[in-house]
Amino acid sequence: MNLRVALTVTTWVMLMISLLAALLIFVQLRTLNIAVQEAATSTMDAASKNAVSMLQYQVEMLSPSV
Repeated sequence: MNLRVALTVTTWVMLMISLLAALLIFVQLRTLNIAVQEAATSTMDAASKNAVSMLQYQVEMLSPSV
């Protein structure tokens, strides 16, 4: 009987550790996904601002000649 209790407790502990490991992996993947999206958004915002600045400069260069 004592061996049966020990095996049950061991099984439950292993199950809990496995669930916690799976939860940790899920959280890490979700965090990585959010970080990648933020980095991509920042890069696109910077590229957009650069393009707008270049267009404004070109319009300003054309304005005196018109």
